[in-house]
Amino acid sequence: MASRKDYGHMASRRDYGHMASRRDYGHMASRRDYIHMASRRDYGLMASRRDYGHMASRKDYGHMAPRRDYGHMASRRDDGHMASRRDYGHMASRRDYGHMASRRDYGHMASRRDNGHMASRKDYGHMAPRRDYGHMASRRDNGHMASRRDYGHMASRRDYGHMASRRDYGHMASRRDYGHMASRKDYGHMASRRLLLLAVWEKMLKKNAPYSVNIGLNACA
Repeated sequence: MASRKDYGHMASRRDYGHMASRRDYGHMASRRDYIHMASRRDYGLMASRRDYGHMASRKDYGHMAPRRDYGHMASRRDDGHMASRRDYGHMASRRDYGHMASRRDYGHMASRRDNGHMASRKDYGHMAPRRDYGHMASRRDNGHMASRRDYGHMASRRDYGHMASRRDYGHMASRRDYGHMASRKDYGHMASRRLLLLAVWEKMLKKNAPYSVNIGLNACA
């Protein structure tokens, strides 16, 4: 999700691997459109290097952003795991959310053509409308990207599959369970296979990357 210099965590090749190099990631990435899951001005957190950490330490992030700046997907009390049903909506009303929402700004993780799921306008809306979203939303399956029991932090493996195993998600990160925002088999969504090239990038890292890169990746395992 950006070069180490720009993004900090959730980015540096050494620490995160995928969801990082601008060249390989494509989605959730282009520096001009995405910056850091949004410029601080537009998005609030989920962005600034200092506050972000790994999709944020609880202290700094709240849960993906202070309620005042972000609205939903935010207040520590309400968000819990990316939002109580009452406050969250579904990862944001289009009006409040802006990013991860407006088709123009977000592009990926949104555009029907590139993202597939977590995207098609019909199914996804923009990570938002209750009616369209389904998972990462429906109270029963997803708890709205929220309830600990169903979601386990951005999704129980049974219901959501992608975007993380229930047990280990933590901060959209741990290599062992998540495999960089998803094992190849489960991932699929959240970026076209062609652009993300998870498997190719992972193989390249293991085979050709500098020793220091492998050390960093192994440290995440």
